Amino acid sequence: MPFSAARSVKSLNRDRVPSDSHRADEAGDEVQWIAAVTAPDQLTAEMWQQIMLQESIPSMLDPHDTISFLGVSATPVRLLVPLEMMARAKEVLADIQGSPSIPEAGDA
Repeated sequence: MPFSAARSVKSLNRDRVPSDSHRADEAGDEVQWIAAVTAPDQLTAEMWQQIMLQESIPSMLDPHDTISFLGVSATPVRLLVPLEMMARAKEVLADIQGSPSIPEAGDA
């Protein structure tokens, strides 16, 4: 199954989402998760995820990028955020990396 930048929450592993951020709103709409950035490894992605949490931005690691039975993945890991939080997430990521913008996931 090819990777799609935006996925419905049903296609992702709900156990990896912090708190109740994976829940749809009262109207029953599904949260659309989109890759905000690709971290060089899982540890970096987890640090960025904690910063997102501190900024009240729900986020999760793409479960297809992590390798839980082998420990921590040394390969690139995508950090997913809700589509409607993408602009704010990019601002936060730019601040922590000290650059004016963060490349889209998958960009070279």
